[in-house]
Amino acid sequence: HLCNQAVKELYLLEHDVIFYGNQKGQGLYILASGAAVYAPGSEFHQPQSDILQHHNYRRRDSFSKVLNIFGSSGDHVESTSSVVRQTSLMSGKPEVYVAAEEFVSEQALWIRGWKHQGRLEATVESRAILLAKVEMRVVLQDY
Repeated sequence: HLCNQAVKELYLLEHDVIFYGNQKGQGLYILASGAAVYAPGSEFHQPQSDILQHHNYRRRDSFSKVLNIFGSSGDHVESTSSVVRQTSLMSGKPEVYVAAEEFVSEQALWIRGWKHQGRLEATVESRAILLAKVEMRVVLQDY
């Protein structure tokens, strides 16, 4: 039940943004293949108009290719053990590489109203799996 109803597969191109800072968490993301970078706090240090311009510039998001699958789960970048990349110019905090099989944003599963604390962006063509929190709770209520 859980895999059929709460797991979605995401196909990402280089520079596709999986989530932005201050955006409500959808669930846990597991990077199945490829690579991404997590930039903590970057959206909190830009004027709102800059965020919209950046978003429109990167409109190549292939998030529209979200497919349901019968498989795994998940996301956890906000607390990951990935390799630190460089310091974000906007936040002063180090960016973090996220490799295949690592997860990001687990907090969204357990904390009501969780908002992401930074931006997660694919650095190469990638595939991620989303364990959607709303659908997961519906399935778990039956047990």
